[in-house]
Amino acid sequence: MDIPLTDIYNLLEGKKKKINHLNDITKRNREKLRLINQNLDRQQEELLKLIIYITESEQDVSSLDSKEVLSNENVMEERLNRILDNLRKIRMSLVEIIREG
Repeated sequence: MDIPLTDIYNLLEGKKKKINHLNDITKRNREKLRLINQNLDRQQEELLKLIIYITESEQDVSSLDSKEVLSNENVMEERLNRILDNLRKIRMSLVEIIREG
C-alpha cells in the first residue's frame, strides 16, 4: 500500500493552507482583542472619573447645610457651581461611554 509522493505532497499542501488560514484568523482576532482592550481601558478611565465627580459632588452637597456655607453666599454659589460642573462632566462622560459602548 504505497501512497504516491504527489498525494502526500498534496495532503501536506492542504494542511499548510489550513494552518496559514488559521494563523490569519488568529492574527485578526488578536488585533480585535487588542482594540477591545483599548476600548475597555478608556471606558474604565471614564468610569473612574465619574466616581471622582460623584464623590466630589456628594461631599459638596453634604456640606451645603453647614453654617459656614449657609452664612456665606459666595461659598454657597461656589459649591453649587462646582456641583453643576461635576454633573455636566458626569453627563458628558456617560455620553462618551455610551457612544463608544
